[in-house]
Amino acid sequence: MLLLIPFTTALAWEPGFQTHDYYVVYDGEGEAAVLAQITLDNYDDNLDTIEFEIPGQDFRIISVVQKYSIEDEGEDYWYYDWDFANVDYEIEELSESILMTLNIPEEDQESIYLYIYYKSESYAEQRGDVFNFDFESIMSESDIHSMSVSVDVVEDLYLQGGSTETDYRSNLAAGTFDISEEMAYAPYMKNSNFIESTGALDPHESFHVTGKYANSWFAINWWKVILGIFFVGAVLLAAVYGIKTGIKEKKMKKSVLFGSIFGLVLSLLWLVVAYLLTNLHNLIGYRYDDIFALFFVLITILISLLLLAIPPILIGMKYGFKQGIWCLISLIITLTILLVIGAILFTMLFSSQPVFATAIAEAVAI
Repeated sequence: MLLLIPFTTALAWEPGFQTHDYYVVYDGEGEAAVLAQITLDNYDDNLDTIEFEIPGQDFRIISVVQKYSIEDEGEDYWYYDWDFANVDYEIEELSESILMTLNIPEEDQESIYLYIYYKSESYAEQRGDVFNFDFESIMSESDIHSMSVSVDVVEDLYLQGGSTETDYRSNLAAGTFDISEEMAYAPYMKNSNFIESTGALDPHESFHVTGKYANSWFAINWWKVILGIFFVGAVLLAAVYGIKTGIKEKKMKKSVLFGSIFGLVLSLLWLVVAYLLTNLHNLIGYRYDDIFALFFVLITILISLLLLAIPPILIGMKYGFKQGIWCLISLIITLTILLVIGAILFTMLFSSQPVFATAIAEAVAI
């Protein structure tokens, strides 16, 4: 399945404004394939050339085309459609960018739609198994009314803050993308899972979107896993030490320890189920996820009631009613503490919006 690209066109804007929309796909070698749609106001029908500065180095310009409207009207008919024309361009290489001058082939358009498809290896840096990317948008001599950047990675790569199972345009990353065929369906295209946007950029301002991707989720989050294991282990050791040293009565010590163990088991059960429910559509698909979600919830409720009731009852039958109450209290306290810790760790590890590796979007004045 191919992920379709989001592009929107403003119906009206102030003179001289532009809109920019980017779809960026990163591969396993750090190369970015970029498809830029740039819409320009041309109410006076006098725009024959336009100049853009593309930040970065090591560029390959794959294709530049203009989408334009075709209208034909007769006595008994009216015809309207879209067509594409190749755009001639000249490139001047600067120290940290290229200056691209485009010759507009179809000038008699109120709005000019340009598609620039290029690749560059300068938007990502590899550190170990992780790629840190910093995509920078094209700069213009005119104001930019609005801008959006959609980021994806090729199959089998993990994008921090995006989808672990990305449906991407394989032909875009491979360099076989045909703009004239694909962009005709732009109004019906869907969003990617990683989108940043901004607006009101002045001339010669650019938009940065940064983030991380790697071959696996663990490659980016391994330190969080180790930190979480260490923290939970420290809490459990402290709890066991406190029970052994703080409680002198042997029966009470066993009751509290027994309750704490089942509190740990119950908290792990709830966290596992929470993870399954969050990622159920990725594991089994959208068709049956509601049914399985209801099944997991009902089974979890049943097991939880059993784990809450059976340990205190067994301890109460063996050591007396008072010890059964202590077992229940320790179970609930342990469950509450571990769930709070687990919720924090769960948010850090599995949230769709990264905590420490958030995509930073900022307009940088040049």
